[in-house]
Amino acid sequence: MSEQRERVPASFAWVMVAAAGLGCSGTRVGDDGLGGTDAGGIDASGTDADGRSSLPAAKGASHFATTSGGCNVVSGFPIPPEGQPVSATSLGSRVEDGLDGASVDCRVVTSADGFAFDGSVQLEARAFTIIANVVPADTGGYLGTGMVWHTDPNSPALSSDDGACAVSVLPNQDIAPGRVWGNFECATVAADNQPDIACRAAGSFVFENCER
Repeated sequence: MSEQRERVPASFAWVMVAAAGLGCSGTRVGDDGLGGTDAGGIDASGTDADGRSSLPAAKGASHFATTSGGCNVVSGFPIPPEGQPVSATSLGSRVEDGLDGASVDCRVVTSADGFAFDGSVQLEARAFTIIANVVPADTGGYLGTGMVWHTDPNSPALSSDDGACAVSVLPNQDIAPGRVWGNFECATVAADNQPDIACRAAGSFVFENCER
């Protein structure tokens, strides 16, 4: 399949971009490594024994933080705001799509050399989206590049250029079809139509029960 959807917060439009060789099957799978497997006889096709769709709800979390001045915002913006934020060493608290006003949409698929993924998590007016590609790293885990978007009522909407962020999945973290737990570091994120409002940003994210 040669098309990949970019999933972006509500302040951005949904668009289609070419992404050759992603081969997405559109199946949502349960997570075997991040905290639970499919139950009730769900097979890899996402259907039960009677052929009815019975897919687990996607879950996710993010922690976007500015790491330099210039964006006129508070440093950390975790989703969810309560509980332990996701980090490079902890999965933290997560939200579930359709529960308590949360929206989670994600996909993690194999590519020719590694994985391609996109994920969006939103809770009330705070939202985070990442689109990235990663390949195996010599030191273990995965490394790659991607782009991020972040919106919050207490800051301008911030986004990076395509491929401007370093993305990593450390050896203690996890990535597989349908799930990802990783980190990002962006040399520059800037406000929409206001390039003078710019700063560095970094953080972590987790998505599970994603399409694969």
